[in-house]
Amino acid sequence: MVLRMTRPSKRSGTANVQFQKRIPKDVKAQLDKLPAAYRPSGWGKDFITISTGTADKRKAAAEFARIGHDVEERFERLRSGIHSLSQKQMVALAGTVYRAWADTLEENPGDPATWERVLLENVKARSGKFGKGPLLIGTQAQRQASMEDRFGELLTATLAKECLIIDQPTRLRLLIARQFG
Repeated sequence: MVLRMTRPSKRSGTANVQFQKRIPKDVKAQLDKLPAAYRPSGWGKDFITISTGTADKRKAAAEFARIGHDVEERFERLRSGIHSLSQKQMVALAGTVYRAWADTLEENPGDPATWERVLLENVKARSGKFGKGPLLIGTQAQRQASMEDRFGELLTATLAKECLIIDQPTRLRLLIARQFG
């Protein structure tokens, strides 16, 4: 058996160096449980292919190492199964969500009326009056359902892209503690 080290490669049509690595079988089994849309960027069915964004060999080597480290961390998260996050980890995860959200809206943030509606919907979710929340009995149940309806998909996508599987109590703490709202 020959073990191959991951090394920089080039793709036709670009001078930029690429990071390419086969996804191990045990990690692939965990990834296959996630919707394809929630895979990290560059993670295909069998291989991970990520551009270093540069053709400069020195810069590419540094970026290649950073990408490799990130990929290995995500492999370990998937291998280790379900996690319960600390407050510090939840705040860090909320920062990751915020950066992704802000980057998406940076160029075209929309008009103030849209933001007023967004803020109003967020307030409704926090008070248990969004989505299916009002249909439930009990303030806590209403709030949990509303926060899940409002922010659950964003949370699920973020967790999947980070290759992080969390337990239900952690998910509820993330949603209810306004980390995502």
